[in-house]
Amino acid sequence: MLMIIPSNTLAYASSDGMSIEDRKQSQIDEIFTELNELALATNSEMSSKNKFAATPGLTYIYDRQAELDQHLESLGVHKIDPYNSENIAQLEEVMQHTLDTEMMRQNAPLVAFTDGPNISTLAQLFSVYQTRGTRTISGKTYSYSNVRVVDNKGNGKLTQSVSDTTLIGKSAVKMSDMLSYNFSYGLDAFLGVLPYGWAASWVIGNVFSALDSYSSSSSIQVTCPSGKVGIYTMNMTSVTEMTYFFIYMPEYYYWILCGSKASNVSLAKAEAFTSNINGQAVADSKDAQGSTSTGVGWSWYYDEFIRTRSNNYSPIGSLEIKGMNNYSKTFSPKYYSTFMG
Repeated sequence: MLMIIPSNTLAYASSDGMSIEDRKQSQIDEIFTELNELALATNSEMSSKNKFAATPGLTYIYDRQAELDQHLESLGVHKIDPYNSENIAQLEEVMQHTLDTEMMRQNAPLVAFTDGPNISTLAQLFSVYQTRGTRTISGKTYSYSNVRVVDNKGNGKLTQSVSDTTLIGKSAVKMSDMLSYNFSYGLDAFLGVLPYGWAASWVIGNVFSALDSYSSSSSIQVTCPSGKVGIYTMNMTSVTEMTYFFIYMPEYYYWILCGSKASNVSLAKAEAFTSNINGQAVADSKDAQGSTSTGVGWSWYYDEFIRTRSNNYSPIGSLEIKGMNNYSKTFSPKYYSTFMG
């Protein structure tokens, strides 16, 4: 099988310290974090009453994406042009036919998967980026390819949303009970880390400044206005940027998918408080965004595969949003261990 290795292939040896390549990968990760946050700003469809603020205009988003794409190109990360046959051929070589690694571990006759994704369609639906290079592992040099997929073209297959998650429902609640209650995220099934500034548990008074003037010992009844789904609700949206790790095994003449991770998960939440208190309408809202990720450093997936011949996948799992009176909703950001086809 002919291997197409571009002239800017990067070669380096494994080391215990942070290599030049590792530092460059850190730069690349930061750029992709911003690209994915821009994808969130473009793709998030929140309800009109809770639409999170500070969304940049589309003109700014497209201009900034172009700047970031140029920066990535200078770092050896190429954005695939879905209408460029050479681009498609290089990506097809890596992704279209990969070996069944389970058969490899069992020393069975090796068969390549032939039902890989349609690369041209994939590149039309998503922004797809490829990095190629070489890595020396245990004295042997291997070619590798990282393929990153960003959902910023409106396809939505890596975008997830839940609307009107009820944290306090329509039933009246006593002010003191509401202000003292600890709302929370259930994290048992969540494999990422909450974004910076997002608390695992909180009280409602720390969210909405409209409640600052009310005493935590007040027995006033808080009621839900007619037509509202609840007194306290939350919308949440996520966009996942996926990274797939491929390595070329010269003894088999094939590329192999070593694993994948949710390299960026951009999250937005919009919280709303709508109530009647002592005959007065009291409403407030708060929006927040942040990012998380799963897995470990990029080079680990290659080193571990060569050591164990096992694939390693790093899913994101799910958050459970917990409210009063046993209200809860599970939020599961999108993740595809292989590819979307």
